Amino acid sequence: MLFYDEDSKMLFVAMKSESTLMFYEVSEKSPYLSQGPNVYRGAEQQKGMGMVPKRAVNVMSCQIARFLQLTQNSIIPVGYHVQRKSQSEFHSDLFPDTAGSEPALTADQWCQGQNGKVAKVSLDPKGQPKAASQPKSHSKQNGTKSPEIRPPSEGKSPTPVGKSPTPGGKSPIPDSRTVSEESRSSSFSPTPKVLNIVRSSKFRHIQGGTLHRSTHIEKLPKLSVAMPGDSNGFQANRDFVAAALDIAGGQIGIFKLTHTGRQDTDEVLMFQNSANIMDFVFDPFNNHRLVVACDDARIRVWKVPEGGRGGTVKEPEFFLIGHQEKPNLLCFHPQASSLLATAGFDCHLFIWNLEERAISLRMDPLPQPLFAMSWSPDGKLLATIARDHVIRIYDPRNSTSPVNEGVGPEGSRGARIVWLNSTHLAVSGFNKTSSRTISLYVTSDLSRPLSSVSTTISPATLVPHYDPDTCLVFLSGKGDNSIIAYEYVEDKEPYLFDVAPFACGSPHQAGELPAQRPV
Repeated sequence: MLFYDEDSKMLFVAMKSESTLMFYEVSEKSPYLSQGPNVYRGAEQQKGMGMVPKRAVNVMSCQIARFLQLTQNSIIPVGYHVQRKSQSEFHSDLFPDTAGSEPALTADQWCQGQNGKVAKVSLDPKGQPKAASQPKSHSKQNGTKSPEIRPPSEGKSPTPVGKSPTPGGKSPIPDSRTVSEESRSSSFSPTPKVLNIVRSSKFRHIQGGTLHRSTHIEKLPKLSVAMPGDSNGFQANRDFVAAALDIAGGQIGIFKLTHTGRQDTDEVLMFQNSANIMDFVFDPFNNHRLVVACDDARIRVWKVPEGGRGGTVKEPEFFLIGHQEKPNLLCFHPQASSLLATAGFDCHLFIWNLEERAISLRMDPLPQPLFAMSWSPDGKLLATIARDHVIRIYDPRNSTSPVNEGVGPEGSRGARIVWLNSTHLAVSGFNKTSSRTISLYVTSDLSRPLSSVSTTISPATLVPHYDPDTCLVFLSGKGDNSIIAYEYVEDKEPYLFDVAPFACGSPHQAGELPAQRPV
């Protein structure tokens, strides 16, 4: 469904059975559709969408557009705002004269060949009779600088004054929030009271983009599509990237980041595991060490030779043997060298010392295999989420059983978990309606999420990557063509604030944020 606002040159796009409303700015120059797509995500599937006439929007709150979203049980107003310091005056640059309600022609006149144009009216409340005064919207005049548009609060339309709304849709000002009496009123008041709260953020205008083609690694061998959903199927560090290849024998290809351009298959370094690959991970303290879990219940530790290129390697440095069934998860300790946590379909959770090539700690058997696990930033705790939808936190050095438990996402398709700091966890998963969710938990109380955000409906689990330096959480799933991001703020609700997404040119198979980022 397409909706175009001629005044602001904005194109809005919605689809039935989804919960999103995208918008673009239309220009007369290539690429014609710019600043997008920016996305508002509601909490429920929409059955229909209607655009309210411009004369009905609230101009005094800098609202440039208003939609009515029809869901299964509700009609939800969705407003788009431009951020302005003052909301006590009419901003003429946002609201040019718009088409009025009086027709220019009769039906007979048009049939007889006459043409006409509807007369425009001012949206300035001062220039209209009191009885005719109505809430209005904002738009951009030709020749003026494009305003920054603030989409509505995500997932919630009505928000009582004094309470924080859910994060906004993807926009140039994702962390700006407006709390308006208008949103909880049954009728559209021409002059609602508006409370603006703008949170300062250095990442407000962050934009994603692909680097120059000279940095791309192209013409890769055919990649494996049989990797388990619990694995990222792709790993990177400062020097190398590793990807599972669709070659018999469980091959993993190692590509050097400095060796860009077309890849000659004969010159690609390959590790032949002689079994199907379940998961693999680089050692964060040794760029030349790759650990691979296979379905023969053995874990192989490989060494990348100097130079990172040259033929097929068939024998690993050594094996880790301890699981009775195939191990499906590997996770290196963030602070201690050669310390590796592994989990498998035998419901065992082990912590290995790679220097001794032996198991150092054994946790109590799990009721079901794990979807994901993650070490805390300080390395003291290990968080897991299993197929029974339970989040468990371990203190491995002091107890073999969990020190805390709580209910995670309800959906059974999969889940991922990542620490944001020593007290907060982000968990991606699915809800009952199969929508993908990102939930924030505080480790002291796992009974319910502190905050939760619903995104698109897709069978692919969102894989989170957290950058502690910028406090940004990046998420994407296999087959997606975008990377969504949130800024995590520990002391301000709703804690996860939208950051503008990055739209890829085509669907991607995996993504990775290297632990050691190149300078």
